[in-house]
Amino acid sequence: MRKCNVGLRTSVQPLSLPTLLRVEGGDSRESVEQQFNIRSFQTQVQQMNREQAQEILMKLYEQMIYQEATYKHLLKHDWGLEQLN
Repeated sequence: MRKCNVGLRTSVQPLSLPTLLRVEGGDSRESVEQQFNIRSFQTQVQQMNREQAQEILMKLYEQMIYQEATYKHLLKHDWGLEQLN
């Protein structure tokens, strides 16, 4: 399983997503489509005020929690582990 490290910085400079998140044991190079999406999102966030950026961060975190729960449920179902809980 890949482990994700979140890098925290104290400077005010905007950080790119690849700087914030590094996946250990994986290929750190993004596809062209991923690079485009990251830069597009970065541009959108830089144009937001602090309140807007905090709001989108909370929404993204909520989506991550739901996504993780969905993956766990699907894996339990696929591996036949649902009846054990």
